[in-house]
Amino acid sequence: MDYFSWATLSDTNRLAHNTKAALINSIMKQAMKLERALVTRPAPPSAPGFSASTTQK
Repeated sequence: MDYFSWATLSDTNRLAHNTKAALINSIMKQAMKLERALVTRPAPPSAPGFSASTTQK
């Protein structure tokens, strides 16, 4: 999971989840709330993990 997703979906850990299915369901609900424009935008060059070889040409 990249830094953006981790920070955005960190709210799923606020409540305890008794089962793996409950945790997955919570993550999926939060992911569906994300704005598509934010998710599809490329990372800026200063972002962690960025390198010139990973950019699309």
